[in-house]
Amino acid sequence: MLEAWRDAFDVDFPILADRDHAVAKLYQGSFAFPTGAFPQEWLIGTDGVIEYYGNEYEYSTLAELIEAELE
Repeated sequence: MLEAWRDAFDVDFPILADRDHAVAKLYQGSFAFPTGAFPQEWLIGTDGVIEYYGNEYEYSTLAELIEAELE
């Protein structure tokens, strides 16, 4: 499912598939949406702080935030 989403939106940045829920455990209690709607996009900054989350792919927003993290 993740690969189909990636291909549908022509995503060219790394995507974490948290299959064993290791990352989710680090952010336990942090939900982007009370319904638990999936897929969810999360951007976790280099300092470990959640910079963005959403469930409607917003390329320009994510690209801008990723660029800022890389500076």
